[in-house]
Amino acid sequence: MRSKVFSIITFIFLLVWCFPPVNILLPVGGALKLAIFEVIAVLLYPNLLRKRTIVMMFVYGIMMSVYYILGNAYFTTFADVIVPFLSMLAGLIIVEYSLAYDNDYKYTRMVVCVVITCNVIMAVISIPQLLVNPMLLRKGGNEAIEDGVGYYWATSYHTLHGLPFLIAPMIFLIRKLYKVNKKMFFLWLVSTIILVILIVVGNAVMSFLLTIIMALMGLFFAYEHFTSRNVTKMVVVGVISLLLLNPTVMVPIIESVQKVLNVDSFNYKRLDEIKYSMIYGESEGDLEARQNLYARSQDLFWKSPIVGTTNPELISHHTWIWDRLALYGIIFIIPLVLLFIFHVKKVYRNLEHSRVTYSFGVATYLLMLYLKNDFGIITWLYAFAVLPLLCRYIDAEIENNYINKIR
Repeated sequence: MRSKVFSIITFIFLLVWCFPPVNILLPVGGALKLAIFEVIAVLLYPNLLRKRTIVMMFVYGIMMSVYYILGNAYFTTFADVIVPFLSMLAGLIIVEYSLAYDNDYKYTRMVVCVVITCNVIMAVISIPQLLVNPMLLRKGGNEAIEDGVGYYWATSYHTLHGLPFLIAPMIFLIRKLYKVNKKMFFLWLVSTIILVILIVVGNAVMSFLLTIIMALMGLFFAYEHFTSRNVTKMVVVGVISLLLLNPTVMVPIIESVQKVLNVDSFNYKRLDEIKYSMIYGESEGDLEARQNLYARSQDLFWKSPIVGTTNPELISHHTWIWDRLALYGIIFIIPLVLLFIFHVKKVYRNLEHSRVTYSFGVATYLLMLYLKNDFGIITWLYAFAVLPLLCRYIDAEIENNYINKIR
């Protein structure tokens, strides 16, 4: 009975965050929605509070609260503390429940199917709007205000930052399904193409670039395990790729990509800035501004690497990893580092066939955290919950198809 109740509240929770029109029926704040889900989850399964990742999440939450109470300038409002805490906690609860109680993978399949289905539907709705108004999501998407009413009929900008984490696993799954289940192969192929198109037209430049990289990783490195031979191949390809990262090779590639993009889009303009940087060896425009912001947080960290900066008001708010290194220093960032280690290690050990592609997904969101600071509620959900459960789903599909093949 408990498992059915938990599945229902998770289903509602996922609808709220992955299908924005549902928010018309729930006009309450994001923090309250998160808190309601988490309180019910803990009441149903109090043992979740004993999980190491959950414990470290609370330690980190307490630490952020102390910084806020002491008047640290990085946290301007209590929302800066509670929303990230609840966002990360929700993802951890979902994945911890799945690993502890979902032995038949029914819960895992439900989560994956709801998330992918909702996003495909929202992509189909959003893509025509983005072709007409490329800046729609950058201006707020479903969080924008239009004529005094919440605008919900488009996907969110944070979704565009979460979807790249799933691209390599999705392509890995497509490759595995090709010979054994044509129907599922077709469904996942169409879904992946639609989501990639959404990312391309969504004007989220970093998501666009990471999607291209992860799509290539999924295509060329469909490995189930990190064998020495596979690692050697990846290293060789990585070295060759680095050697090819020169203007002679990259500028024509960038120009070819630009031909299929809207000239007025951020993707087109950012690629222009990257091309300029490669040709002339210096940055300009938004790329230059971001590099300066990254450097500001890095400088603050190196000036006080042990306990964090005494000038938190100078932190750039443009690079999640460097911002928090500058804020906390090496000592006080330990709970956060342990949280990530415990989470990734536990998920990795519980996977059988999708460890490699899960590692690609983790690398994607760590890179996003290095280059971005705008990790919204749904972005954390994708990083901490949807990515691990998608990989668990892949394991279940591979095992199921293997058993059926034997029979």
